[in-house]
Amino acid sequence: MNMFTKRYYIFIFLTIIYINNIYSQQSGNEDDFKKAEIYFFQNKYGASKQLLLQVIKTSPSHPKAFSYLGDISLVSERYDEALQYYQIAKDLSANPGAEFFRMGQIYIKLKKPDEAIKAFQTAVELNSSLKQSYFQLGYVWLVLKREKQHTIEYWQKYLDIAPQDPQYEDIKRAIALLSEEDFVIPDIGSDVSLEEALMLGGKAIEAERANAKDKTAGNEKEKTSNRTEGLLDKAPVDDL
Repeated sequence: MNMFTKRYYIFIFLTIIYINNIYSQQSGNEDDFKKAEIYFFQNKYGASKQLLLQVIKTSPSHPKAFSYLGDISLVSERYDEALQYYQIAKDLSANPGAEFFRMGQIYIKLKKPDEAIKAFQTAVELNSSLKQSYFQLGYVWLVLKREKQHTIEYWQKYLDIAPQDPQYEDIKRAIALLSEEDFVIPDIGSDVSLEEALMLGGKAIEAERANAKDKTAGNEKEKTSNRTEGLLDKAPVDDL
């Protein structure tokens, strides 16, 4: 066996070792990711986050890991941190609609209506099954913009495509009141709440919206589904 042949076999041997190490590392990362996912849905966010940070350290192009880190930050109300993770996740994901939806939720919390509107519009453009985006768009126009026409437009579109929504009648009644020519939306800080103005007897309208803590596939097919949550997100109108 000449020197060239020996070097060739050594090269092949080292290449095999290198590839096996990569596969082993990837397998280990996926095991850690699956454990992190289990911890997440058990509300063990600290343990989940530690595993996810290990995953992205060795697999910096793992979109789901970044997305879960964003979810952990979102449910922990660390909104700026959540935005950073979702920004990375959406750039890496082949289907980033869910990340844009999450970002829209955060912008509502941060009282940034223009950014929220853009995020929800992008979410439903990328993933038409994210129909909750239409409700959220109406929510932004009503609560943060205090504008009737766009609220009516988006909520009616939502009802048209979500007729089975359990809050259908409440939303329909709110649309009817908003459509009245002499109806005036209370200003932010008004003594009259939106619920009172919409004749809901203090009951907040609820509609489906994505929740980071739900695992059932639902509209996003992979890690989240939807639950009902109050129109005002359980926050007083004066705080918005």
